[in-house]
Amino acid sequence: MTRSLADESLAAHEPLRAELHAWLAKARRAGLDAESIEALFMTTFREATEVTR
Repeated sequence: MTRSLADESLAAHEPLRAELHAWLAKARRAGLDAESIEALFMTTFREATEVTR
C-alpha cells in the first residue's frame, strides 16, 4: 500500500493517520483486542464503500 502514497501527498495523509491512531487507542481503552478492532474497522469500511458506490 505504501507504493500508492506519493511522497508529495504524505503530508496530506498525516492528519488522517493521527486521527486513526487516536481512534485505535480509544478502541483499546474500550476493551477491544486487535481482532475485534480489525473486524469493526473492516465492517465499517465495507459499509462506507458500498454507500459511496
